[in-house]
Amino acid sequence: DCPMIGLFRAHLPPYRWQLVVTLGLLAFGALGNLYLPDLNADIIDQGIARGDTDYILRVGALMLAVSGLLGVASAVAVYFSARIAMGFGRDVRTAVFTKVESFSQVEVNHFGSASLITRNTNDVQAAFAPNFAAFTIDGRVVSELPKFSPALSPFGTFAAQPGAQVLLYQRIGKIDTKFPL
Repeated sequence: DCPMIGLFRAHLPPYRWQLVVTLGLLAFGALGNLYLPDLNADIIDQGIARGDTDYILRVGALMLAVSGLLGVASAVAVYFSARIAMGFGRDVRTAVFTKVESFSQVEVNHFGSASLITRNTNDVQAAFAPNFAAFTIDGRVVSELPKFSPALSPFGTFAAQPGAQVLLYQRIGKIDTKFPL
């Protein structure tokens, strides 16, 4: 059995219904794209050849409707595909992180700590903690944070010590987390 198939079997079941919807939408898109040339041929054979303007307009409107539905189906399929990919990646990184935590020092030395860290990182943006009060931050600096390049952050759950003040939290995409950066 291929290792990738094992990963799919272990981590894709929570996304089963999303996969079914995505595959259904992709099949609908494929069939719709195959149907449009037939409609175009009908316009030529039935409408233009006979000079039937009403037929041309009816079938043209149908083509427009099919194209609109294909666009919506494509957008929804991309949305679900992205959700599946992000969730699958998160789940695999969590499994890797959990496995690495169980390694002995000999195993960590065998793989190399740099290699293990690289496999367990997220790209995150900095998000200013509004309740930070240790010193004053100029508003212009805070407004520039979203423009900075993403930072690499080790994958896992992080928390500040009790009584500590956090200046920056991780932002993953457009989601502000409560994980310190």
